[in-house]
Amino acid sequence: MTKARPAFRQRTTRAAACRPRPLTDTPLQVPDAIIGQLTAHLLDRSGVVDLIEAEIGSRPGPHGVPVRTVLLAVLLDAYYNGKTVLAEAWRLVTFSLAPALQERLGLTPITAGDPHQELASSRRFYRGFDRITTALDPDRTDRRARLPQHRADRHAAAWDDDDPEHQRKRELLQTIVTRLVLTPVRHRKGRHAMKDYEGDVGIDATVLPT
Repeated sequence: MTKARPAFRQRTTRAAACRPRPLTDTPLQVPDAIIGQLTAHLLDRSGVVDLIEAEIGSRPGPHGVPVRTVLLAVLLDAYYNGKTVLAEAWRLVTFSLAPALQERLGLTPITAGDPHQELASSRRFYRGFDRITTALDPDRTDRRARLPQHRADRHAAAWDDDDPEHQRKRELLQTIVTRLVLTPVRHRKGRHAMKDYEGDVGIDATVLPT
């Protein structure tokens, strides 16, 4: 893969260094503009929320936090912390957003330090995440259980077998992943933000010329 020009690499490094980081124990405050960019330029433009919600359909049980909010929380964790940990994602949308924005995202503001409110809030968030993974997993199993080898082999086979439903789920997952990867690339390329980049974009083992 062709390397990017030094000037391009330096600018991206400086941009990452300029992202706000909390300097005290006080939770950082995420600007509304960041939320708008992530939802409008990625979640809405890619259409992945609609795909996931259609797959979930009318499954029974409590819904928890909306799909869009769960995905947004994970994106915020990746943006601010450089990783995706559900506990950190929950903290960001629970303690770092303006109350009015939380209301629009289907979140209930809570009192920091109240263990009962925090537990209830985190459970709603994890329930929303579990609904997504339950709907998209080709062969769902309890992730908290240690399976015997023969059961683990059966679940692993679902990711490579010829079962029509398993194939459909795998194709849906691939579509979601591809849209999430390509949407920001196409958006930035359309605005000529990558004009100084002479390399290609690698998506797993697939090379996409820019």
